[in-house]
Amino acid sequence: MSIQAHFQQAFEHHRHGRLHEAETLYRQVLQAAPRHADALHLLGVIALQVGQPAAAAELIAQAVAVAPSANRCSDLGNALLALGRRDEAIASYRQALALQEDFAEAHCNLASALLEGDEIDAAVASGRRAVSLKPALADAHGNLGNALARQGRLDEAVACYAQALRLQPGLAVVRGNLGDAQGRLASFQGLA
Repeated sequence: MSIQAHFQQAFEHHRHGRLHEAETLYRQVLQAAPRHADALHLLGVIALQVGQPAAAAELIAQAVAVAPSANRCSDLGNALLALGRRDEAIASYRQALALQEDFAEAHCNLASALLEGDEIDAAVASGRRAVSLKPALADAHGNLGNALARQGRLDEAVACYAQALRLQPGLAVVRGNLGDAQGRLASFQGLA
């Protein structure tokens, strides 16, 4: 079986959630072709999926070094953020956006990372860009809601949270944030 056939088989396993099988095949691809950027990247994604962000960051960084792409840079940012390396994550998200300016998920992730560092205005701008690029991205609405809530713009935050829940009703954290924002809004209105 060719390297590409092994990779395709691994990718199909990965796509269907069979992570162990995918990992085994990605590793076989890397034994034959140690600089196979897609196998490095997706093996790193599996590491992130199973809670191994250090391994994920190492593998995805190797993939980025071989062949930079917006997806790889954004996924590297996710691994770095999971490791608490926020500034490096922000740089990686920005690299992703330099490669693909209209990458909604990278804008969404950047908004979250910026918010962690209290860069609230920049987080709002990234959140708005993510929502404008991909209105069906529930996480973008949730992250924008978080940034707007931190600015005290509770009416707008409530609207963002509600939209996120319309798109993806199972987002428990967003549901909690919505309740908190509504409670804060009601207490402010009660004081008026």
